[in-house]
Amino acid sequence: MNKLFTIFFACILSLLPALSSGQGFQINLDLQNSLDTIAYLGHHFGTQRYVDDTANVVNGPVEFSGSTPLPEGIYFYYTPSTYFEFLIGQQSFSIKADARDVVNTIDFTNSPVNVGFYYMQRYTAQKRQESNELKKQMELTQDAAAKAKYEQELLAINDAVLTYQKSLQQEYPGSMLDRLIQVMQKPTIPDAPDNADQLLFDYLYYKNHYWANIDIADPG
Repeated sequence: MNKLFTIFFACILSLLPALSSGQGFQINLDLQNSLDTIAYLGHHFGTQRYVDDTANVVNGPVEFSGSTPLPEGIYFYYTPSTYFEFLIGQQSFSIKADARDVVNTIDFTNSPVNVGFYYMQRYTAQKRQESNELKKQMELTQDAAAKAKYEQELLAINDAVLTYQKSLQQEYPGSMLDRLIQVMQKPTIPDAPDNADQLLFDYLYYKNHYWANIDIADPG
């Protein structure tokens, strides 16, 4: 009897790491005003898209789940009428949004990094709109002073986006969002040394530092 108990206890101990690791994934979505009946969860690899799971849509709610954890990365939700992206690192969380305007209504539970991801998306979209308006104004004017003024405003918008991204990195240090922003940033090119051609120096510096912010060992 004691021997059987010992074997049973040993088996339970061997299962504890697997049980405590929270194997698998479960992502619950509730998209209001969605009329679709089937939805896809997928990821990008290069220029291709691959489907990881398929689920039926029941009056809006959708559940994606599986017994194997999903690799960390950028994933997408797709139906014939709705498409949006989010980050998967945490394997269990929920999403709620209005299908008519996902970006501005999306809400996450148990996924702080996705909250930050959509802060960035909304801010970037706002600044992109401002930038596009300035570019239209530049095309309409022939006044050199006005063009110079618009160029300075465009540079200010770009600086504002970079500053905001850095603030998100500080708010979510070490997260997938932090690493994603790091990858998005272009190398900052310093002034060329004395007697060096600045244009050539810019080209060589950019070429040699293009991969500086990319960790090729990072699976995300």
